[in-house]
Amino acid sequence: MDIGNFLKELTLKGTKLWVKEDKLKYEGFKGSITPEILDKLKKYKLDIIKYLKERSEYKEPFPLSFGQQGLWYQYHIAPESPAYNLVYLSYLQPELDIILLDECFKIMFKRYSILSAKYEDKDEICFQKLQDIEKIKLEIIDASLWTEDELNEWIENDEVVLSADVEDRDAGVNMDFYFELINVVDDFTEDETEPVGACVSGTDYDDCASSIWTVNSLVASNNASGQVNIPALPENI
Repeated sequence: MDIGNFLKELTLKGTKLWVKEDKLKYEGFKGSITPEILDKLKKYKLDIIKYLKERSEYKEPFPLSFGQQGLWYQYHIAPESPAYNLVYLSYLQPELDIILLDECFKIMFKRYSILSAKYEDKDEICFQKLQDIEKIKLEIIDASLWTEDELNEWIENDEVVLSADVEDRDAGVNMDFYFELINVVDDFTEDETEPVGACVSGTDYDDCASSIWTVNSLVASNNASGQVNIPALPENI
């Protein structure tokens, strides 16, 4: 029997399997574990345990919780609603430690793996899949030479791209969680003490279960006076 295909079929039916203290554990919706499936689990238990131990945690999908299923349903009623597509702007200080900020994100995603979850559906069944943390990149856009009109044009064009992604979801296109650091000139303000950077982050329920407090905590930690070069994770994250 192909263990991988067998487990994938179980996942699509809402059944989750995992190994705890070398014992095979499972849970699923009522009626999802039939006597036939239970017999296979018993018969191939050792093979399944070995497979689960060896597989990468980022490769196999797993079912949504009941609460996630409810949000998934509500999202599809109005996929372009601001309630499910968030963009958050935070002003940054010039001395922002970009390397530290990038490391903060990676540590945060390792600590809260659900933040890297992507939501996909197949045959009208929704499941989630964790992204490889190393592939989640901090994108930096140098806008130091842009005019205000060019900056506004970039914002408008970026919004168009996001709308296009929303329309392509049925084709299997999922928008990644994105975090863009915009280096903006300070000619737009007469106050030289004003921050010269802008942090633009976005999340879409179809892709990543992130939240504004995450970005706010990171930005606050990096903007704190004397804290920009701390190698450890900020305490308030």
